[in-house]
Amino acid sequence: DEPQFPWSFTGRVRFRPALVSAPQGQVAEGVKALSLFGATVGGSVCLQYDTSPVGPYLEIVQMTAAVFSERLWTFALWGSRLMVSDAEADSANGDVWGVPSELRDIAFESDGEAAVFADDSGRLRVRGWGGMRFAEETAESWGRLPIWWTPTLKALWLPLSPWRDESKGGALPLRRLRLSASALRLRWEPVTSEDGDAFRGGDLKRSPKGETEAFRIPFPFVVEADGVVIEIGDVFDQL
Repeated sequence: DEPQFPWSFTGRVRFRPALVSAPQGQVAEGVKALSLFGATVGGSVCLQYDTSPVGPYLEIVQMTAAVFSERLWTFALWGSRLMVSDAEADSANGDVWGVPSELRDIAFESDGEAAVFADDSGRLRVRGWGGMRFAEETAESWGRLPIWWTPTLKALWLPLSPWRDESKGGALPLRRLRLSASALRLRWEPVTSEDGDAFRGGDLKRSPKGETEAFRIPFPFVVEADGVVIEIGDVFDQL
């Protein structure tokens, strides 16, 4: 049967990759972090939703590690924390999709360099958002890129499984996503301030397990997309 995608979100997104210290131990049953000399790939994802099942809201994801599934033999980027600006969105994340999220005070600001940080009051601030509406008004979204998603782990997986080991994992519901956009760009944007996009300030540098990153080095570029359409499908497997 043709996969169904009952839920959709539209808006824009920014991803800044970073070199971060690898977490210790397994991320989840059957899922382990990939690292080299104690380092892995993480970063930040900032999303502004114009439309969603609960209306407009803002979202920030702290990407913590590249990970490997021992059950499906595929790879993902794992986000240890997902923070939203709207109480209804926070409730829907847990009730509808099983996504652990946090309700936070979030502000997307037009000026400044592309960065994420927390101010003295604990507000999460994303700067450099003024130019994020860069798609032509008449442009149509394209792509429908297939992705696998484990909402309870907040990880986006490559949609392929060359080998399957049923003795590993099996506790994480796996959903299909489709990602589209009307405009995509790679932009050189070095971080010049100490706190820029380092998840410093407040409690941003602490993982849910209470671990503190030994280091987080943002890459000097961002990937940005406008006219984004995110479609969420039903659970089709376990990872």
